[in-house]
Parts: sequence; structure tokens; C-alpha cells
Amino acid sequence: DFAQQIEELVAMRRSLYQRRELLQNGLAALGFKFAPGSCGGLFLYPDVSGLTDNPEALILELENKAKVRLNTPSWSGVDCYARACFSISESEIHEALRRLENYFPTSL
Repeated sequence: DFAQQIEELVAMRRSLYQRRELLQNGLAALGFKFAPGSCGGLFLYPDVSGLTDNPEALILELENKAKVRLNTPSWSGVDCYARACFSISESEIHEALRRLENYFPTSL
């Protein structure tokens, strides 16, 4: 019935909010910056310019070495913002953040 569908939608929205917060807080702890309102749909748009002089190369290196996939700034249409999807499971977000934590101490 309609009330049950509304409950399911509210639960899905709550879950997505929790995953967005988990990913945003984890990336922020690693040095990624976020402008106010830097999310849309199922994506966050972290500013990576504070981490490197070449944001495009950094994102490609993260995919190659840390095995974490973000969309590159050129794909996102801006010079310094990557795109990170949070519509994946919490366990996948935790694993991605773990891989990034392992990558950054030796690379920055």
C-alpha cells in the first residue's frame, strides 16, 4: 500500500544520507575539501586541488594504486573537483576509505 511505500522511501533516503555522511567525513579526514552544497543526486564533489598540483593525475593514480574509483575532474567538467558516488554499500565505502588511508600517508 501507499503508506508502506512511503516508509520504504524514507528508509532508503535515511540510508543514503548516512552513507553520504560516512563518505564525506572519511574523505574530509584525508584532506579532501568540500564546498557548501558540493553534492548532488548520489554524488559528492570533493575538491582535490589541496592534495596535488595535478588533480586529474591524482584521481587516475588513486584508481591505479589504491584501487578506488572516483570520476576525474575533467569528467566532472571542472578543474579540481572529483566525483564520488555514495550509492554503494557502507562496507564498500569503509573499504574504499581504508584503501585511501593506506595510500595517502606514503604519497602526500
